[in-house]
Amino acid sequence: MSDDSPQTDWPRQTMLGRLHGHALTEICAAGTRVDIASGRVVFRQGDQSRHVLVLLSGSVKVVALTEGGYEALLAVRVGGEIIGEMAAVDGEPRSATVIACGAVTGRRIEPAELHRIGKLHPEIDAEIHRTFSRRLRWANRQRIDLRAYDAPTRVGRILVWLAEMHGTPSPLGLELGFPLRQGELASMAGVALPTAEKALLGLDQQGLISRGYRQLVIRDLPGLRKVSQMTDQIPY
Repeated sequence: MSDDSPQTDWPRQTMLGRLHGHALTEICAAGTRVDIASGRVVFRQGDQSRHVLVLLSGSVKVVALTEGGYEALLAVRVGGEIIGEMAAVDGEPRSATVIACGAVTGRRIEPAELHRIGKLHPEIDAEIHRTFSRRLRWANRQRIDLRAYDAPTRVGRILVWLAEMHGTPSPLGLELGFPLRQGELASMAGVALPTAEKALLGLDQQGLISRGYRQLVIRDLPGLRKVSQMTDQIPY
């Protein structure tokens, strides 16, 4: 299989994980291949570029900088997902900065090309719309959680989401597969750093997670779901 040939092991909840046949082959060959080194900026908040990036491998962090200089981690995207689609659709500046967590390979696709293959393969267009919907549901879920749950519970709920979206089985449990600082986790949960640290210590002491340098392993996902008051499935 060549470097640009479609894989088959993307997570099922990602766009490439749901596509198949000619549609998958088409989008994996569209545009231009790009290889991005760890730590490099993929998109910068406020930029006027309009292309999208289909992640073939690797992971990226989506962060936003406020006027006051506060940097918030909004999301993590992994191989199989599309990023930058908002600017491609509405023509507005980039709403966030995207940074490679490790080595990333993808396909850079301009809006006209994306429109062309969407017309040729309506299932691609449908998956892009599904991505919009899934991310809007997630944003709505976050707004509800901020009002409905205390800070430690929100930390647990973020960890469940990260594990179910991006976790990789290992002998110890589910590894997130990308570096995650405690401050980044705190920003995703909307809590202060000391609060996040205290919540993580409690989860560690209960045997639900284990912590290493910038790395977390979910050791007991059902138990973590229970203490995080998550009886339903996350709306991906």
